[in-house]
Amino acid sequence: MPIARDTIIDEMHDGIIVLDSDNYIVDINSATESLLGIDPEVVVGLSATEVFNSCYVDRYRDVYEGSENIVVDIDGKQRVLNLRISPLQSHTGERRGRVVIIRDTTIEEEQRRRLKQQNDQLKRQNDHLEQFASIVSHDLQGPLSIAQGYLGLVHDECESEHVDRISTAHDEMEALIDDLLTLAREGQMVGETEVVPLDTVVNATLSADHDEMTVEIESETYTVKADPGRLQQLFENLFKNAVEHAGPDVTIRVGPLEEETGFYIEDDGPGIPPSVREHVFESGYTRSSSGTGLGLAIVKSIANAHGGDVSVTDSENGGARFEIVIDDEPSRASESFHE
Repeated sequence: MPIARDTIIDEMHDGIIVLDSDNYIVDINSATESLLGIDPEVVVGLSATEVFNSCYVDRYRDVYEGSENIVVDIDGKQRVLNLRISPLQSHTGERRGRVVIIRDTTIEEEQRRRLKQQNDQLKRQNDHLEQFASIVSHDLQGPLSIAQGYLGLVHDECESEHVDRISTAHDEMEALIDDLLTLAREGQMVGETEVVPLDTVVNATLSADHDEMTVEIESETYTVKADPGRLQQLFENLFKNAVEHAGPDVTIRVGPLEEETGFYIEDDGPGIPPSVREHVFESGYTRSSSGTGLGLAIVKSIANAHGGDVSVTDSENGGARFEIVIDDEPSRASESFHE
């Protein structure tokens, strides 16, 4: 018994107080000293009322079972303690006293409080984003569709270079609206993930619009765990970025990273100057007259949603090389999607 007590009870991080049926302290472990600021050698044999001044343990003198968090002030610092009370019974079922287990949950409660604040803030942000998406979807797309319709009628009635310029402006507005909706509604969220071969995503991304583009895949067997739809969107945006800056006959190489889980996408275009690399993933930043400035921001949000990130450097041919790191445990779609 003494060995068991010394090696188990005294080495526990939780405080333990044993009370008899008359509310006197029978035993107490050393952890209680640091939790409550009392000397175990002094208090054994004293009543709980005398030791605790009716502030915590003694308030449960008529309670044999239960659990509750209480806030106490010890050495000028507030602590949150969880008290769990269990009855001590004889072999006949007679109540002989109680065991009080005291756990310091100050850190856990502070984490819960911060998490609640973060969740509340995320909910407010998500509500604002949903309102923004609704405005973009209805209040902007509707008038734009009407304008495009009437522009078609004007084009049938007269020929003018101004009509073509207006049509181009409409197309740019439509692309901007689509990108804004992607950021607002999807943000840093992924759906169900699965093992996805890179060559499958590349082939699904290529379309008739990329007839002149050459894509070389370094490893056709390499796979990543990702949301296939969002991963394809990432490739689409990077392919589009390459075409905008290097032309439709750009050559793109795709392959796995050597030291991290993920892949690279590089082209043989003009590259991105080191002085602007830290800005290219910012919303609204673009070096192209026809770009929306949101394509690479969406790429970053997709990488972040998969628990990773994206960076840009030089390719072997002097073009742009985007390196995308993918974590094995990405965020779930049920979680809030904006920090």
